[in-house]
Amino acid sequence: MKIFVTGAAGFIGSHIARALTSPDNDIFVGMRNPPIGIRGGTTERVSYIFGDLAEGLEINSELDVIIHAAASLRLDSDYSQYIRSNILGTQEVARLCKVHGVKKLVYLSSTSIYGEVHEDLLTENLPVRNPNMYGLTKYVGEGIVSTLKSDVSTYVLRLPGVVGSGAKQNFLARTKLAAQSGHVFEVAGGDNFYNHVVHVSDLAALIKIIIHRDISEHFVGNLASRTPVRISELVEIIRGIYPDFKTRELNEPVRNYTISVEHLAKTFNFNPMMTAEAVRRFFSE
Repeated sequence: MKIFVTGAAGFIGSHIARALTSPDNDIFVGMRNPPIGIRGGTTERVSYIFGDLAEGLEINSELDVIIHAAASLRLDSDYSQYIRSNILGTQEVARLCKVHGVKKLVYLSSTSIYGEVHEDLLTENLPVRNPNMYGLTKYVGEGIVSTLKSDVSTYVLRLPGVVGSGAKQNFLARTKLAAQSGHVFEVAGGDNFYNHVVHVSDLAALIKIIIHRDISEHFVGNLASRTPVRISELVEIIRGIYPDFKTRELNEPVRNYTISVEHLAKTFNFNPMMTAEAVRRFFSE
């Protein structure tokens, strides 16, 4: 199977590319710039494709599957990078699907597309309400992907914070950094329930299931951990690994909701890790 993974220099893309590397797969890894020590070419059934996805790529091979993990998650006000990476980059992925005869496309979206959540349970049928620029551009990307569904099996996975070795840009990654450095971490809503996390190994396992499905379909669904825990329980789990972990309780209201994975679990017969397990594994890595 010939598989192209975009964003392979990033945390998620690199984990997925490694997980899919096998004697049965030819992996094409896309990244803007070559890492130190890599000059391009092909080694051990892995081919390196260097370039800016938004500017177009040339791949001299047919492709069976594309895993679109490339995205921009900037925390500043430079919206142009969101548009360039999350919209123009996805348009290029759509072009590559048509040119290379792709049979399956897995698009890694985000639960940020929902924007303001007023309900207690986040399901796929909730309306989109005022998402931030990141969520909006990922939602536009979903629309681009949906235009392919008559010719390509498409899978849109809406992800919360993804954790694992090397994770940086999410709530638990920042919490782990505070625990490691001895800094006080501010916590609000201690009685609130939390499952806004997925371990990258679960994501990779699900993608393996998807690429081997012998069915034509268009799927959109949430992926998160099972069995939510209270924030206060989360703190105690972390203290079991970092006994000196210090927190400061903030006395401010926090909107509480949990993420439903029922649709995904039923479709793929897949049960993600429980929240406590995902957190323990991440903080132990």
